[in-house]
Amino acid sequence: MRNSRTSYQAILMRRFRYPTIAFHRPTQRLALSISPGIIMIYDLKTSAEVNALQGHHNLANFLSFSIDGKFLVAVDLEENMFFVWKFVTGILSFIGGGNDGAPAILPPKRKEGFDNERNVGIVEIEVCNDRVVLGY
Repeated sequence: MRNSRTSYQAILMRRFRYPTIAFHRPTQRLALSISPGIIMIYDLKTSAEVNALQGHHNLANFLSFSIDGKFLVAVDLEENMFFVWKFVTGILSFIGGGNDGAPAILPPKRKEGFDNERNVGIVEIEVCNDRVVLGY
């Protein structure tokens, strides 16, 4: 089983040349900003696409999971916006995906602009519940 997960990761990395990624080790979830407007969430335990996150227009420049894995933050430096998605967990987590096995499409829970007067290219993201702190 371990080999199939490793090969699945290799396929993902070949398919998407230079994606912005975030990995949440406890849940084994991988977030990939693969094309403008789409962030895919993969469960590496099951090798399945679990969510398609929408609501932004460009590739995410930075992605970060909260410590508990319930939130994902994406930063778009072109629009000077950050987006927060909250994942449904527990018994209701199966709701939302299509009957055909398609991943659940989630809109952002929160979308906010930020001031980038210095035109920085690197940010530090700290996520605690629904609170997001961006550091430059």
